[in-house]
Amino acid sequence: MRSFFLLLALSGQFLAAAHTFIPPRGTPGEVLALIDDYRAQNGLPALAENPILSYIAQAQADYLISQPMGTVGDVHEGPGGSRPKDRAYAAGYGGGENISVSEIVKGGIDETPSSALAWWKTSPPHNNTMLTTYSREIGAGAATDGNGRWWYVADFGYQAGGAYLPSSSSTQAAAITAAPVMIPVTKADPRPDGSIVHIVRTGQTLWTIAAVYEVPLEQVMELNGNNETIYPGDEVTVAPAGSAPTVTPTTDLNATPIPSWTPTPLPTRALRPSDQLAQAQGTPVQLAAQSNLSAEQQAKAANSTVYLVVGIALVSIIAVSAASFFIQRPRPPEPPENDPFAPIE
Repeated sequence: MRSFFLLLALSGQFLAAAHTFIPPRGTPGEVLALIDDYRAQNGLPALAENPILSYIAQAQADYLISQPMGTVGDVHEGPGGSRPKDRAYAAGYGGGENISVSEIVKGGIDETPSSALAWWKTSPPHNNTMLTTYSREIGAGAATDGNGRWWYVADFGYQAGGAYLPSSSSTQAAAITAAPVMIPVTKADPRPDGSIVHIVRTGQTLWTIAAVYEVPLEQVMELNGNNETIYPGDEVTVAPAGSAPTVTPTTDLNATPIPSWTPTPLPTRALRPSDQLAQAQGTPVQLAAQSNLSAEQQAKAANSTVYLVVGIALVSIIAVSAASFFIQRPRPPEPPENDPFAPIE
């Protein structure tokens, strides 16, 4: 019996852990807290959070995350080529008075608010913006694509009319809802467990999310605790686990294997007698080389014969000359004394 209750308790703990809510890694509030703490370390007061600055910062983070990876050239450029001050004016910041807005941005794979703050500290322009003594207000935004890519944005502002007062500034409060920035809803891919979770972007509502995913609005609200209020960066469950088929590689034993291509050797044919003779004699190139070699050998042999004949002739001439020098020619006979034909002296 004791083992049964122990097993029941462990099962309850397991189920409770499985349903424990895991907060997102990066939130705008975490960015604000880190910046305020860094300012305190440097003897500076905390900045007042302004909802309009938070709105335009979140809208810029959502816009950056909606762009394909590696295509963002200027992180401060928003929809339509807008700049931070343009977006603040459009959202109603300052109520028409002169304003000053500075923006810092950091994004990357597995980026966190802490790593973003560490990078901002190493950059003099960004560090000076965080330690500003001119700006009085701040707003932050954070966005992720659900695949590890994050963008963090912080906007620092100053209004000529003073700090933001929500109780007396109805114009600015109305401007928040009138801001034109809205990121279209795009369907998220199913997760490994078959669930579909959508990450909320600026301007998106539960109704638009349900319409794009083609599911009843009641289903979306029931899966998310009937909470009608959502904020950019929230994760909204559109379909529970097991709803969408998961992609798992399977092997079909009945499938016909696709043969791999291998080069087939060409068939060989029997050589004809003329081909055998040609093969025995060699290729034309070989025959030409052999003929050239034979001509050279014949020329060398002919030259050797000529040299030999000439040498023998020379030796013979020399020998004859030498013999004729040493051999004494016979003297002609003397005519008789009473020879009537003897020449007269």
